[in-house]
Amino acid sequence: MKKELVPYTESAPTFELLETKRVSIAGVEFEESFIAGLVGDYFSRQFLGMRPKLSTALQIYIKEKDGYRRHKFLVDTTRCFMNFTEQFGDVYLDEIKHYHAVQYRDLRLGHIAWRKLALLNPVHPADQQESNSSARQAA
Repeated sequence: MKKELVPYTESAPTFELLETKRVSIAGVEFEESFIAGLVGDYFSRQFLGMRPKLSTALQIYIKEKDGYRRHKFLVDTTRCFMNFTEQFGDVYLDEIKHYHAVQYRDLRLGHIAWRKLALLNPVHPADQQESNSSARQAA
């Protein structure tokens, strides 16, 4: 069996060197087109009104959660949500930061500490009246 050489008639493929711009964020490099896509998605969602608030997340969470001790879950979750929104308002989910959690925790711990202090050192109304009258006499 004899083999025959066939001449190659197609032109050689051409390669283009594309320069991709890179953006460094906190020491990590990303392609510029990737960052542009993320920013574009963010603004398109924002203009379409798709920025969910904490109340929206709560509604979804309550609807998805089922099971044991449902009533207690609803009471505790609603109480915590009301405490948070009383302090910060109904914020957008993408605006919740670490300091929100820290301030919320500190306020809650402060309320617990005051409650425990009040239980350890109860002030009777008669004692309160005596201390008020003695303060008036001193002034």
